[in-house]
Amino acid sequence: MTMHACGHDGHVGTLLVAVHYINQHRDFARRLVAIFQRGEEGFAGGRYMIEDGLVQKFGIDEFYALHAEPMLPVGFVGFIPGFATANADIFKITFTGVGGHGSRPHLTKDPLVAACECVLSLQTIVSRSVDPNQTAVVSAGCISCGNEKGSSVVQKTATIVGTTRSFEKEVQDIIIQRMQQIVDGTALSNDMQGKLEYTKLYPAMFNSPEHVEKAKALLEEALGPDKVKLMIRRAGGEDFSFMLQAKPGCLFRLGVQDETHNTSVHNPEFDFNDKAIATGAACLLTIALNRAAS
Repeated sequence: MTMHACGHDGHVGTLLVAVHYINQHRDFARRLVAIFQRGEEGFAGGRYMIEDGLVQKFGIDEFYALHAEPMLPVGFVGFIPGFATANADIFKITFTGVGGHGSRPHLTKDPLVAACECVLSLQTIVSRSVDPNQTAVVSAGCISCGNEKGSSVVQKTATIVGTTRSFEKEVQDIIIQRMQQIVDGTALSNDMQGKLEYTKLYPAMFNSPEHVEKAKALLEEALGPDKVKLMIRRAGGEDFSFMLQAKPGCLFRLGVQDETHNTSVHNPEFDFNDKAIATGAACLLTIALNRAAS
């Protein structure tokens, strides 16, 4: 069994509460669309909804969303103007050499050595190729080359998988270019083949500062100014970014922390705090009904 552990069950429940209220109070001028998106983790469901004509089918002008935030207490919300999450990409690097016996390495071309060199070289991308005033992450998550039973085997292939994060497109382009150069150079120096497979998953999510300011002001009035915080951007990925590429809007963070809910999202112990549902639904309603009346 696998789990995303990010609170999407709570997100759905929160929106259902808001929809239930709206269904009983239909006194607004514009159309409100409630989106229950599937396939967020890894599948990038937001992209497919946009490609399927979500905006055109329902005449959407603005998008708003929330996400559970364990760093904020229940009753609080947070906003991040501008870039709020990063370009979230993944990569796979494969080195193909010549396998053989570990006692005769001169007859092999060891892809594990190449893979280890490559991982170290990848760390120079951020430290030597990215402007210090910009942000990037290059993380190798796994090297795969044989198994623990192959202590005397030089394998034929070795693979590296990992993720990269960036905010600006020019930084993303630098990462891809440098990764390709490193893979090609490592393969050449080790006399073997090297292949880079780079996949762009989620684009950086841009919260329109104008829409953040409008939503923030509304929630400050509804919750109180002390309950609405400005937060710093983070390098996580979010496929709501596809919707914000199509139309402006913003995603805000919903506090779920209390004495029994204090683990990070993606932690196997994470559990959405149901006490936050009322605040989340009230915030969504406050923003939606105000915008629908304008």
